[in-house]
Amino acid sequence: MIHKKILLLLILVLFIWRAIFAERWQHLKKIDKIHISIVNLSEDARRLGLSKKMLRTITESRLRKEGLKPIDDFDLIKLTKKSSKFPPSLKVEVSIKSSAFHVSLNVEEPVKLIRKPSYSLIATIWHTDLTGLHGQNSEYIISSFKTLLDEFFSDYYRANPRKKKK
Repeated sequence: MIHKKILLLLILVLFIWRAIFAERWQHLKKIDKIHISIVNLSEDARRLGLSKKMLRTITESRLRKEGLKPIDDFDLIKLTKKSSKFPPSLKVEVSIKSSAFHVSLNVEEPVKLIRKPSYSLIATIWHTDLTGLHGQNSEYIISSFKTLLDEFFSDYYRANPRKKKK
């Protein structure tokens, strides 16, 4: 009897989890520019030859290729001086500890509280991550990072279908 209850509870949790994250792509609608933020690059990642500049270059190149305008910190300051609207931010994080690595991508955006519209905070509106073993191979980590970018663009184009050329 206890096993059936636990199984039922697990099934319920899986359905709720899937319902919450199944439509995550919808939060990417109407994004045409995005701020890039490379955060928390660990010392072990630097020892393997990874750098914020490398991750930023890969990210910016892919965004441009796909038609999204990447915004660096300097452009963000200029934009926010002109308008109080902040663009979404693509936060890239690579952590390495010993032989393990973790890569995550978060799209974050300022949101206003319904109960108190004058109060805003930063919320994650889309997320993906990957954890694994790297075997001292930085190319494997970069490949994993590019896989997460593929996942982002898969959801992005689901939310923003490409117009067919005539």
